[in-house]
Amino acid sequence: MAGPRNWLIVFNCTNIGLANSLKLLAPDIEVESIDFGRFRKDFSSWRRRLETFDLILTAPHFVKNDCVDFSACAPVRTLPVPYFDAYHPDLCYVSRGKDILKGPLGDYHSKIVTAAYKSGVKRSSVRSLFRAPHYEAFGYFDRWTPARQSLLDGFSGVGIDLQPDFRRWSLQKQFMHSVNHPAIEVVYDIASALLAREGIAHRRAGIVPHDNLMNGPIYPVFDEIAEHLSIAGSYLFKLPAQYRCIDLPTFIDGSYDFLERYDPADIDVHTAQQASFQRVMAAL
Repeated sequence: MAGPRNWLIVFNCTNIGLANSLKLLAPDIEVESIDFGRFRKDFSSWRRRLETFDLILTAPHFVKNDCVDFSACAPVRTLPVPYFDAYHPDLCYVSRGKDILKGPLGDYHSKIVTAAYKSGVKRSSVRSLFRAPHYEAFGYFDRWTPARQSLLDGFSGVGIDLQPDFRRWSLQKQFMHSVNHPAIEVVYDIASALLAREGIAHRRAGIVPHDNLMNGPIYPVFDEIAEHLSIAGSYLFKLPAQYRCIDLPTFIDGSYDFLERYDPADIDVHTAQQASFQRVMAAL
């Protein structure tokens, strides 16, 4: 096999599925992988090893991070983190200062619940906000086209055309577990496109790795949004690291139990989700 054989992937939670897919597609490649947070935490153990890799794969924003400049250690290739919010427009990250806060679904929170808390809405009234007329006002039904374009543009920017793959994903089934956790079939196709970009011969045997992200939190596609997208929906929220779901009232109660530890003025959502969140706030 021509090209680099010893790869390190430093990426989001998709890193495991990406590494496993690359091993299936191109068995001559040796791949190690780790997520951004764990890399930062364990950097002292990685420091001496970075120059031993033939190639480091990471997200564009992480090439130069607060630990190291990867480009000074080995050849670097980049991939954008797959992000697509049309199935889950309500999902957001909640922070207090620089700290990402964890609720019932770990890092995943609801814009509606968070906006309701910040606006002084009583928890007993929040369930009534999860209805189609409100989703319309929040812009939740309008995410497919811009989310698709943003995803495709991100990969096009690093020399990968995912348009044929996206068309196939969208016609088969819901292909995201959350805004940044794709189904393993998507990860596998991205791995194949990455190898093609690098000019590395590979074989698609029709075998995909296990979907490790199923073990993480899974945000539901709300029934009314699912109907709009012609897929099955639910209001069951899968808990992280457990094969157990909670219903919407339980999720709302758990979220309020968590949020009430903080002054409403002290919490906010991630910068990338601010515009959408402010639209929810304005419509309440």
